[in-house]
Amino acid sequence: MPNGGVNYKDGIIFCAQGSEKMNTGGIVYMPRKSPPVPLVTNFYGREFNSVNDVVVASDGCIWFTDPSYGSEQDFRRGPTLPNQVYRFNPTDGDLRVLADNFGMPNGICFSPDEEIIYITDTDMVHADGNSFKKNPTK
Repeated sequence: MPNGGVNYKDGIIFCAQGSEKMNTGGIVYMPRKSPPVPLVTNFYGREFNSVNDVVVASDGCIWFTDPSYGSEQDFRRGPTLPNQVYRFNPTDGDLRVLADNFGMPNGICFSPDEEIIYITDTDMVHADGNSFKKNPTK
């Protein structure tokens, strides 16, 4: 299931939230005239939770959020990683966690000078498809 996306080279990068099947989530590059290419599908062998939003920095590194909404909404298995923010360098393949301690990291963007990265944490309110409720664990 696709989610956030951003222009990249001659196409777009989009977040594949995945499904209950193994190896269906991650960051995918979709060139204009070629089939989609998965760029990163796991963090050292552990599947992402439900990749949600993505931004590309001026140095070419790809930053993305990974909340566990997929399992809450019953289209992904339970999380195998904490809810985190990652940076992927497509030049050398380096993938790192750059921010953690989020409830549900969601939207992501940089300030115009890229000195600040803004990350929306949407953990305060959860949706069950019919109503909103506060997270009882907070």
